[in-house]
Amino acid sequence: MVDGKHRDRSAHHHRSRLGRGLRGPHAANEQAQPRHRRPFGADVRARTPTRYLPRPPGPAAGQIAARWVAPREAINVMMPQAVMLRDHLMWTKSGVVWATWRLGGLPYGYAGAEAKKLVRAQHRALLQGMSGEALLVSVCAPESAATTAERLLGGAADRSEWRSEVELVHRELLREPSIERTYWLAVPLAGGDLRTRLRAAAAVAETEVRDALALPRRTPPAVLVDEAERAAGRVVDAIPTAFAPRPASPSEVAWLIDRACRRGLPPEPDDVRPAPTEPAGRFVAPTVLTDALLDEGAVTDLDSPPLVRNPFARRFLKVHGARSDDASYQVLLALTSGPKGGWAVPGGEWLAAIDRADVPVDWAVRLSISSGNEVRRRNRSAELSLRDQVEQQDAQSDELLVGQGAQLGEVAASLRDYAAALSRSEDEVEVQATTVLAIGGTSAVEAMQRASAVRQRFRLSEFRFDPPLGGQRQLWWAMQPGIPAQPLVRELAQLTTGGEFASAVPLVATELGDETGLQLGVNLTTGRRSPVLLDPAATIQADRSASIGIVAELGAGKSYALKKIAGDCVDRGARVVIIDRTEAREYATFATSLLPRDTAVVDLSDPAWSIDPLRLFGPDVGARYVRSLFASLLGVRPRDELGVELARLLEPEAARARGLRSLGDLRRELGRETGEAARRILGLVDLIAGTDLGRVLFDGGLPTLDLRARAIIPLTAGLALPTAQELDRQHLFAELPLEKLVGRAMYAFLTGIARQIAFTSRDLTLFCADECHHITTSPEGQAYVLDFLRDGRKHNAMALLASHDPHDFGDVRARGLIPVRMVMRHTDPVLAERALEWLDRGLERDPELVRELTEQTAPAGVDGVVDHARRGEAFLRDARQRIGKIRVVPPQRPERRAALGTTPITAGRRE
Repeated sequence: MVDGKHRDRSAHHHRSRLGRGLRGPHAANEQAQPRHRRPFGADVRARTPTRYLPRPPGPAAGQIAARWVAPREAINVMMPQAVMLRDHLMWTKSGVVWATWRLGGLPYGYAGAEAKKLVRAQHRALLQGMSGEALLVSVCAPESAATTAERLLGGAADRSEWRSEVELVHRELLREPSIERTYWLAVPLAGGDLRTRLRAAAAVAETEVRDALALPRRTPPAVLVDEAERAAGRVVDAIPTAFAPRPASPSEVAWLIDRACRRGLPPEPDDVRPAPTEPAGRFVAPTVLTDALLDEGAVTDLDSPPLVRNPFARRFLKVHGARSDDASYQVLLALTSGPKGGWAVPGGEWLAAIDRADVPVDWAVRLSISSGNEVRRRNRSAELSLRDQVEQQDAQSDELLVGQGAQLGEVAASLRDYAAALSRSEDEVEVQATTVLAIGGTSAVEAMQRASAVRQRFRLSEFRFDPPLGGQRQLWWAMQPGIPAQPLVRELAQLTTGGEFASAVPLVATELGDETGLQLGVNLTTGRRSPVLLDPAATIQADRSASIGIVAELGAGKSYALKKIAGDCVDRGARVVIIDRTEAREYATFATSLLPRDTAVVDLSDPAWSIDPLRLFGPDVGARYVRSLFASLLGVRPRDELGVELARLLEPEAARARGLRSLGDLRRELGRETGEAARRILGLVDLIAGTDLGRVLFDGGLPTLDLRARAIIPLTAGLALPTAQELDRQHLFAELPLEKLVGRAMYAFLTGIARQIAFTSRDLTLFCADECHHITTSPEGQAYVLDFLRDGRKHNAMALLASHDPHDFGDVRARGLIPVRMVMRHTDPVLAERALEWLDRGLERDPELVRELTEQTAPAGVDGVVDHARRGEAFLRDARQRIGKIRVVPPQRPERRAALGTTPITAGRRE
C-alpha cells in the first residue's frame, strides 16, 4: 500500500516495476530525472524489485501545449455511442459489442500473509485469463441519506425509540453521505467468424442509414445476439469465481454513465442504486443513457478569451449531465511513471491504496493483453537492435558511466528482467495498461485541490499522476464502456506483465458489517468513513451465530462498545440480561435509563427479588438448575450418595407430591428426612442459607423475579472468586473459603438463568458479560457460555462478551465459535499479539499490525488523554470474516450518550 500500512513483513517481499512501451532501443533515450527516493513503507532493503519497463522519450513541452484546444473545440456534446442494450450487452455505433459485469472485491488490507498471497494470485489469474482489450472501472457510489436511513430502520421500523435515533443519524448523513466503491469489467467481444463480422458490419451500415433518414432503429438479429452471448460466456468463464462476476443490467450501465456525469456532486434525495436484475432478453433503447456537455477547461465559465490565460491552470473538465441541474468539475489524472526502483509486495499495492484517499476517487484501467509467446516473438528484433547499440558503445568505456551508454545498460537490464518475468509461467501475459484517476468536485477549485492532494499522496511513493493538457476529454471517454481507446490512451500505456500488474491489487473489498441494523461505527479502513452496521437478528435469521467478543485493555472502550451494542439492540426491540459486577452499578444505571419501567435489578447482597430456580422455572426445569447449583456450591456431585438423594427428592412427580415449589420447601423437606444423606445435604444448605447471599435463594418472602422484564441486571459486586493458582492446584482448591465457593457458583448459576431466559424467549435476547472471566472460571459457567455460542442462533439468542484477554472467553472451542470479533487498544505487546491471533490467525506475526494496535489505535496524547475524535477505534472482524478498522460512534440522542457515559471515572477514559 502506498502509505506503507498493513505490510506483512513475515512474507517474502517482491518488487514490481512498470514502464512505457518498450519497442526497441529508442527507449534508451529516456532523460534521467532527479528522484526523491521515498519507499512505500519504511525499510525496503533486501527485497526483489518489480517495476514497469523504462518509458520512451515523452513529448516535448511544445507538443504538450499543442493539445490545448481552441474555445470552440473545447466544448463537446456527449452523445451515447450505444445503438441498443440487452441484458449486459451493448451494441455500439462502431459495430463492436461490449459486455459489462459487476465484480466483487476481495478482502486484503488487514488480511494475513497467506490470504494476501491468494488474493494476488486471483488477480493474476484474472489477467492471464483475458486477451485483447478490456476496461476495468471502479466507481465511488454515494448513497443518499434516505437510503442509508432505510437500512438503519430495517427490521425495526415499528420501534419508536429506534426511529428517533435514525432521524438524528439521517441529519448527520445529509452532511456526509455514505459512499461505496464498486467494480466493473467491460470487454469488447471478439467478432466471431467472417460471416458474423460481415453481418455486424451490415447492421452498423443499416443503423447509420436509418439514423440519417430518421427511421426507427432495428434490434440486432438473433444470430448476432447468440454470437455475442457465446463470446460473453467465454469471457466470464475465464474470470475467477472469487470475484463473483455478475452481468450488469442496462440500468446499471446507465447508472455508470450518469455517475461519471455527476462525479463529485452530492447525491440527490432520490438517488437510488439501480436494480441488479431486470427482465432478461429485453432490448433497451440507448435513450436511457445520459447526454452531457463536456467543456474542457470550463470555457463556458470564462468572461475573457481563454487564449490570454495560462492553459496549464485549467487542466480540468466541466461536465454538465442532461439529468442534473448542477455541473460537475473533474480532474482526470493519468499515470505517467512509477518508482524507478520498483515497489514492495506486499506493502506497495498502489491501486488498492487509492481507496484510502481522503476524497472519493474513481479510476479506470484500459488494458491490452497479449500472450507471452506472442510478445517474446515480437521483442526478438528489439533485443538484437539493443545488442548492436551496446556493442557500438562498448569501445567508449568512459561514456558508459554516464549518459546514453549507461542508460543503454539500464534498459538492457530491464529488458532481461522483463523477459524473465514473462518466462516465469507458461500462462504469463503482457499487459499494456493506461491508468486514469478521476476526482470530482462542485467547483473547479475544489476538484483541483482534491486532485492535488491525491497527486501528492502518490508522489511521495514515486508514482506520478498528471492531468494531460488538452487530454481531459479523451481520458474521460476512456473511462466509459463502449468507447474504443483514443490515441492519448495508447500513448500513456504502461508495459508490464500480468503477474506484475496483479501486485497492484485493484479489486479490494473494504466493506464491513451488515446490510441493515444498528450503526456500530464508521469504517476507517478507507478514507470514505462509511457507516458500519450490525444486525444480529438478520444474522440469526440467516442461520449464523451473532455472538460478539470484545477484547481491550482498561480504558480502551470495550465497556462503551458493549453498552452501545446492547442499547441499540434494546431500542430495536431486543431483550438483555447483563451481569453487573461493578461497585458503581454501571450497567444497572445504564439499563434503567433505557427502560425505566421494564428493568429488573437483582442485587444479590440486598435483594428485592428472589432467583430461586424452583420458583422461577417450576419443578421440572428448576430441578435441573438446583442440581447444577448445589454441585458447584455445595459439592453435591450427581453420582455420589448426596447427589442421588437430592435427585430422588427433586424428581418431578415426587416433588409435586411433596409440594416442593421453592428451595425453602426443599429445606423443610430435608429436615423431615431421617436418612444420613439428607441430613448432610441439610447441613450444607443451612450453611449457605445463613449467609447474606442466602436470601436471594431461600427467602420465601421475596417476590419472584419477573422473567418478562426486557432488561434483567444481576448485581454481583462483592462476590469473591478463586485465583488462577487456587483453581489449578487441587490442594488449594480443596481449601477455598466459603465466599469464593459461593461467588464462583453464583456466576455460573446467573449465566444459567440467562440461558434459560434467552432460549425460551421469542424476542432476540442478548446475554452480556463484561470481564467474563468471572463466569468462565467454573466448568458450569464455561458450559453455559458455550451453549450461547453453539446453540444461541437456534433460539434467537446471542452472547456479548468482553474482557482483556480472549482466553477469558473459554477454551479453544468457545473462542473459535465467536464470529464477530472486536479488538481495541492494547499497549502491551504480548496481550496485543494474543488479541490479534484471536482476531485472525497469523496477524500476530505482522509487526506493523502489532505496532498499529499498540501505538496507533485510540492513542493517548502527551497529556495522557485520548483525543475525542480517536476514541472507540477498534479492529473488527464481521460475521463474514472480513477484517477492517472502525471507530465506535456514540448514539445521536443526548440521553443515550449520557446513558453510555455513566462510568464514574476521570474524563477521557471510556472503560
